[in-house]
Amino acid sequence: MVIALIFLIIIFSLVLIKSADQVVVAIRRIAKETHAGIFAVSSIILAVSTSFPELFVGVTSALEGESDLALGVVLGSNIANIALIGAAAAFIVGHVNINKDYIREDLFFAFLAGILPFGLLVLDRNLTRIDGLILVSTYLAYATGFFKHRY
Repeated sequence: MVIALIFLIIIFSLVLIKSADQVVVAIRRIAKETHAGIFAVSSIILAVSTSFPELFVGVTSALEGESDLALGVVLGSNIANIALIGAAAAFIVGHVNINKDYIREDLFFAFLAGILPFGLLVLDRNLTRIDGLILVSTYLAYATGFFKHRY
């Protein structure tokens, strides 16, 4: 039994290594086609993939009638992710330079995306499917604008 488990670990490790290689190739291809840069594309893919656990918690809690839990998980994890990434970058590099164009354009949309769930919640004290569609549409509009601006 132990031998079979070790064999499975080796097989799944090889599958994971091959999958990671394919992801790197795909990111390079997407970056080349969109002219957005490898860092930008990988950041977006990383952001989306790290949000999937929160998405599943949100869907499950919404189906069980606990939408407050979903909102808390999403907002709390995003705040933690932004704070940890910013702190890690500043700690490793020693300083973080921010472009004026970023402050002027992207920070507005980041603020809007952060405050929009609270605004929608205040309107009727409930987050509905329509609110979810508004939030997803806001994200898609930002991501589309991000790639159009760099292309």
